Amino acid sequence: MITGVVKFSGRFGYASPIPYLDNSSNPQWLSDVLEQMPCSARKEDEYVLTADGDTMISFSSLPNRANVLVVKVTPNIGLPPSPANPDGVLAQPNPLTVKLTGGAGSQQGITIDGFMCLFSAGVPYTAMSIARTPGVQSTVRVQLFSFGS
Repeated sequence: MITGVVKFSGRFGYASPIPYLDNSSNPQWLSDVLEQMPCSARKEDEYVLTADGDTMISFSSLPNRANVLVVKVTPNIGLPPSPANPDGVLAQPNPLTVKLTGGAGSQQGITIDGFMCLFSAGVPYTAMSIARTPGVQSTVRVQLFSFGS
């Protein structure tokens, strides 16, 4: 039973601001992106990480484990300018460590700062944990999709 289709689409491009100074063999590149997969289950949660260490992400409602993972870290905002701090206070960076276990291998850690989207049609992810930068509160939205038709 299909509950929907996961789609990731858009355009990826690169162009050097000064082409003749770019030493790469491909100084300009443009590619359309369209990845899609039918899914039989979907799960979405938001986590506020207030303690250091790993937070396990439950895959319990996904019958076939997760084939698509989307992780979005909400940026820290900092403090606006005030009489005491005329330039404001910059936010601490809040990269996140995502640890994944899949059917083809052992746990691997990936550091992200912002956004991550992974598609794996044939080999699903079976376990996942997230961890904040030590001492930096982070808000993270995680979406999981299970392949199926």
